[in-house]
Amino acid sequence: MTLLDHVPSEAQLRRSAYRRRQTVYSVLVAAFSTAALGTLLVIAVTGAPGWERVRRSFLDPEIARDALPTVLSGLWLNWISEESWPFRAGRNRVRDRDVSVP
Repeated sequence: MTLLDHVPSEAQLRRSAYRRRQTVYSVLVAAFSTAALGTLLVIAVTGAPGWERVRRSFLDPEIARDALPTVLSGLWLNWISEESWPFRAGRNRVRDRDVSVP
């Protein structure tokens, strides 16, 4: 008997069908719960006091375009900072500073 001649038993076919149903059910439950939570979060955030001010301040493309160079400069500064590199993590940072202990 070769692999191509194999015919699954009735019990195996039932198990496979059950697993397929359970997989579909799990995916549907996950999708529904994600959609419900997302909807609740959107309603909570957009209904919060001050949402209009936040939307005007932080979600305005013109303001974002004006602030982008400053934000990128800060990110670049953080990235090149010697303090952020992993090989400096274990170093005693107080040693490099003029710190007097009473």
